[in-house]
Amino acid sequence: MSAKRTCVMRWQVALPPGVNRLHAAHGLVFGASGSGAVHAWARNDGSARFSRGETGLMCEGFAVVGETLLVVLAKRAKAEVWSKTVFAFDAATGSEHGRTELQLDGPPGSTCVASTEKQAYVGLQKTGEITGIDDQAQENVLLALEPGLTLSNLIGAGEMVVALVSPHQGLRGYLPDESLVLKLDDAMPVAWSHDGLLVMVNGIVRCFDAKGAERWRRPFDLSARMALTESLIIAVDHLGMVHGLDAATGDSKWSVSSGAKKPAMLNPVVSDGYAWVLNAAGKVVGFDVADGRKAFTPNEAFPHSRALLAGEGAVYVHREVEGHDTLTAFEVVSG
Repeated sequence: MSAKRTCVMRWQVALPPGVNRLHAAHGLVFGASGSGAVHAWARNDGSARFSRGETGLMCEGFAVVGETLLVVLAKRAKAEVWSKTVFAFDAATGSEHGRTELQLDGPPGSTCVASTEKQAYVGLQKTGEITGIDDQAQENVLLALEPGLTLSNLIGAGEMVVALVSPHQGLRGYLPDESLVLKLDDAMPVAWSHDGLLVMVNGIVRCFDAKGAERWRRPFDLSARMALTESLIIAVDHLGMVHGLDAATGDSKWSVSSGAKKPAMLNPVVSDGYAWVLNAAGKVVGFDVADGRKAFTPNEAFPHSRALLAGEGAVYVHREVEGHDTLTAFEVVSG
C-alpha cells in the first residue's frame, strides 16, 4: 500500500521590489529585481543565499545554463545608451568565474535573455542580431535575423532559441549550429520547455519537438493556458476545464474541472507527477497527471498572483500581498 501524500506550505518570503522573473534550479529559486541584482533563495526554507550585481549597474536579465548562472548587467555609457556585460557565476554558490563585455548598446530594459540546456542567448529589442553565450560568459555564436525583421523577445525551447519577431508577429527558431529550423508568421508561442514548443496559429495549436520538427497540430481554445512536458501537455480552456493531452499525438487522455468556470489565471505547471493550476478563483489545485484525479487543494486563495512555477518537487506562487511581492512554496510529502 502506497503512503498517503499531502501538500504542505513550506515557507513564504518577501521579495525585493520589482521582481519580474523567477526560475527554480539547483535547490534554489532565482529572481531578478529589474533595477537591482539577481537573488537566490533556498528551496527548503526560503532563506536568502546570495545576491549578484554591482553598484551602479542595472540587471537586464539572467539565465541558468547547466551549473552556471549568467547575469546581464548594464551601465550608462551616454544619454540613453547603456553598455552590457555578461557575468558568469556558479549557480549553487554565487561565486564568479567569468565575464565579457558585449557589443550591445541600447536603452535600459531593452535586453532579451533566454537559455537552452547548453547555451544562453542575448539580444536587443528592435535589432536583428542575437549573441550566443557559453557557460564561461564568452561569445560563441552570432545569429542574424532575416532582413526587415527585428527582435521583440527570446525564449528557450528544447535545443532551439526562438526569436519573437516584428513586424509579422512571428517567430524564428535556431539550433546552436545557427541553422534556421522554424519559421512562422502570425504565430504566438503558448508554452515551451526543454521538451519543445507549443505555438498557436489561427486557432490551431502546433506542437514542435526539441529540434523544431512538428509533431502534430489540432484546433484548440485560443485563450488556453498550457504546460509542456516530455509525455504530457496540460491545457486549461476558457471554461476552466483542465485537459491532459498526449504530447506525442495531441490526443486527449483526460479532462476535469479546475473548480472555477473561467480561464486560469496563469499557465499551469507540472512537478513530481502532479499538474498544478491556479484557477480563476485564485485556488491552487493539484491533479494527478496519470488520470486527472484531483489530488490537492491548499486552503489559502492566491489572488493578485504574478507567476506559478515548479522545480525539484516544489511549487511556487509569486503574488502581491498588501502591496508587496511575496513567494510561497508548497511541497508534496508522504505521511
